[in-house]
This record gives sequence, structure tokens and C-alpha cells, in this order.
Amino acid sequence: MSMKKGLTIGLLIFSLIVSLFAPIESVDAKQVKKAKVSTHHYKKKKKFKYAQVKNLSKSHIKTINRDLKEDVAYSYSMYLYLKGEAKKYGTGKVTYERSFKTKMNNGKKLSLLNYDYINDGGNHGDTIVSSMNYDLTKKKTKALLLTDVVKTKKKRTKVRNYIYNYTKKHKSKFYANLKKSDIEINDHTQFYFTKKGMAVVFQPYEIAPYYQGIPMIQVPAKVYK
Repeated sequence: MSMKKGLTIGLLIFSLIVSLFAPIESVDAKQVKKAKVSTHHYKKKKKFKYAQVKNLSKSHIKTINRDLKEDVAYSYSMYLYLKGEAKKYGTGKVTYERSFKTKMNNGKKLSLLNYDYINDGGNHGDTIVSSMNYDLTKKKTKALLLTDVVKTKKKRTKVRNYIYNYTKKHKSKFYANLKKSDIEINDHTQFYFTKKGMAVVFQPYEIAPYYQGIPMIQVPAKVYK
């Protein structure tokens, strides 16, 4: 075999090896699709904004959009109820505004926070925040509760301890007499996915004074994995 022929065969073998391994990363990259999130107005009411998604699988789009629409529909029914009660008892005008924010959208996880601002005539209104979280790596997805992610009581205790220690390091932002037992980590606890884990979301007044707004505490995945 000539040196030239041997070199040609060697190059062919090298090219074959590269072709076997190189496409793997590019295929995975193409499979990652971020959701396209758009804003809609329930019953054409400007103050009732809700999200709808596309650019995902048909199954994911159907499930997520149904959940998001059902959630805003519940908010609207609450508005009608409060409006009816205010009229019945003459307590004044009810202000109800619904909005949302996309917190995570990386093709693997999708997290949105819904904000319901309600003022039924008091000095200031109150905001209730609810989360919608989805794992897009599954063929069939569903709205995840915190207990779907942090599955055991032991791990939820670790999350609570982490948050409690955080509040003690930032005392000026939280109630001075806050107890560990005041921090509830269960299926009613709101959260959203982050790059490094999750952020646990608390309602106004829950663990901090009203002027501190909505506390959102980052919890690394290593705490609960």
C-alpha cells in the first residue's frame, strides 16, 4: 500500500468517526423548542389578560392552553361574584385585574405566574399570585404542584429549613417573629422553575409585611434533589 493511499484511508476513517458523534448535539439542539407565549383578553376584557402558547407539540399546546383558559375563567367568575356582592350590599366599586408573567421558558420547563389584583373598596387592593408549571420533556404534561417536584416530606422539610434560614439572614424583609412553622411547603405552595432549581412564591402578608410585596425565594435544586 502506498503512503498516499494509506493516508486517504486514514482520513476516511477519521471522517466516519466524526460523522458518527458530531450530529448528536445538533439533533438535541433542534429538539429544544421554546414555547411562544402570547397575551389574550378573556371575553375581550382588557383587564383580564391570560397566556396562550404555541410552537410545542399538539398534546402540550392543548393541555397548557386549556389549563390557562380555565384558570382565567375562574378569576372572571370570582370578579362577577364580588361585583354582585358589592351591588347587593352597596359596598362600592370592585376593581379586578388579571395579568401574568413568564418566568421560565427554556424548551424543557415552562413556568408562568398569574396575578389577580382585587380591590373591593378598601384602602389598598390585594394581589393573589398563582403558578402554572410544566415539564415539556414528557410526552404528556400536566400542571405541576410543588409536591410533584419535591416529592417527599423529608425533602419539603429541607426546603422549609432553607427558606427559614434565608429569612433570618434577611430579617428586615420578613416578620420579626416569623416561625419555621409559619412557612408552609405543600401542594398549595406556589413556585416557578429557575435555571438552578426553583423559586418558592409566598402571598402578601404570608411571611412578610404588605409593603414587601410578594416574597419569592430562590431554592437551589441541590436542596431538594
